[in-house]
Amino acid sequence: MKKAASIVILCIILNIFLIVEPPAARAQNVYHPDSETVWYSGQTDTYVSWDSEIFRPGYKVYIQLLKDSDDGIGKDIIGWYCYLTDNDGMYSRIEPIPSSWGSGNNFIISIADTSESDTLWSEEFTLLPPSPTPEGYKTPIPTLSITPSPSITPTPTIHIVNIDSGDYNGDGTSDVAIFRSNSGLWGVRGITRAYFGTINDQPVSGDYNGDGTSDIGIFRGSSGLWAIRGVTRAYFGSSSDLAIPLAFNPSSACNIGIFRDSTGLWAIRGVTRIYFGASGDKPIPGDYDGDATKDIAIFRGSSGLWAIQGVSRIYYGSDNSMVVPGDYNGSGNWAPGIFRKSSGLWAIRGVTRSYFGDASDQPVPADFDGDSRDDLGVFRKSSGLWAIQSISRVYYGGSDDIPVTR
Repeated sequence: MKKAASIVILCIILNIFLIVEPPAARAQNVYHPDSETVWYSGQTDTYVSWDSEIFRPGYKVYIQLLKDSDDGIGKDIIGWYCYLTDNDGMYSRIEPIPSSWGSGNNFIISIADTSESDTLWSEEFTLLPPSPTPEGYKTPIPTLSITPSPSITPTPTIHIVNIDSGDYNGDGTSDVAIFRSNSGLWGVRGITRAYFGTINDQPVSGDYNGDGTSDIGIFRGSSGLWAIRGVTRAYFGSSSDLAIPLAFNPSSACNIGIFRDSTGLWAIRGVTRIYFGASGDKPIPGDYDGDATKDIAIFRGSSGLWAIQGVSRIYYGSDNSMVVPGDYNGSGNWAPGIFRKSSGLWAIRGVTRSYFGDASDQPVPADFDGDSRDDLGVFRKSSGLWAIQSISRVYYGGSDDIPVTR
C-alpha cells in the first residue's frame, strides 16, 4: 500500500442538464463517502477525486455491480466498468451509473494501481430509486471542515486455523469456503452449505477417509472432541491444545493431531508423539524438503526462527509477520513465507516478493487454479472479498466468518 497523506473522495450529484467543470485544484480536506451517501440508479455527472500526490495518471477507477449470490452467503459481480484517471492524476469523471442496475442493488467503487486485483481503496454502496431533481434545487456539496485527529480503528480479528486441505469436491483445486461459528454454517462457494459445529469450535478440514475430497470437521477444545462430518468422532486433546489436522503423505488420509504450546508436544493420533518447540511457537507443518511427506515445523516470531525437524533451521520474518509457507513455484518444496499486514508484503524465501492486500486482510494462500502452485490470496472480512492475485475476485462471506481453505 502506498503511503498517503490523504485520499479525497468527492461525489457531486448534479442535474443531468447542468454543465460541470472538473475541479481546478487539489482538494485540501478529507471526505470519505459512507453508507449514508446517496447514490441513485441512473445518476449522472459524478466525479471521484483524490490527492494527485497519491494517485498519479494511469490509475484506474472500477465500478462493480454486486448481487447477493443464490446461497445467500456471498455476492456475485454481474457487471462492471473501468475508467482511467485524467492526465493530471487528480480526478476521474464516472459515466452515468446505468439505470438498468436498478435500485436496491449494491455496487463497489474502487481505485486501483494496475489491475482490479491491486486495489488501493474501495467502498460499497447501495443504489436508491431514481430521484428527479426538484425545481429550484441546488446540488448539495459536502461541507468539509478541518479533519480532526483520527481515532484508532480496531483491527479486524484474524482467526488462525490449521486446515490440511481445502478441496471440497475433489477436483484438484482449492475452494473459496467459510465457517460461521456463531451459527455453525459451512459455506463452500458453488459446492455446498452445511451446518456443523458451534461457537468456539475450531474448523479442521482435511481428507480424513482418503477419498481425495476434504471433509468438514471441527475440534471442540472444551471436551477434546473431533467431529468429522460423515466420517468419524474421536476425543483427542484438550482446551489448551491447538488442533493440527495432518496428512503426512498426500496419498494417505488426514490424521487427527494437536500441538501443545505449553510443552512443545506434537501428538498425532496413532502415529507419533514428539516434543519440538516451546511456548509461543507457531506450528507450521509442511513438505519443506520435497519428499512428498509433511515435516513437523515451528516458527518463533521473537527471533524469526523457522525450525523444521530433521531438515533445516533458518531465520526469516519477525513478530509482526504472519507465516504463509507453501509451494509457490510448483517445485514440490514448501518455502518459508511471510505476510506483513502493515504493508501488504508477501515475501516467499527464494521465490518472490510481492505487495498484495492490506492491514485488514487475512492471507489465504492455496492452489485456486489447479496448477500445483500456491497462489497469493487475501480474505477481506469487511466486504467478504476474496482477492486471488492474477486469478479472481469474488465476494463470499462476511465479518463473522473464518476462511477455511488451503
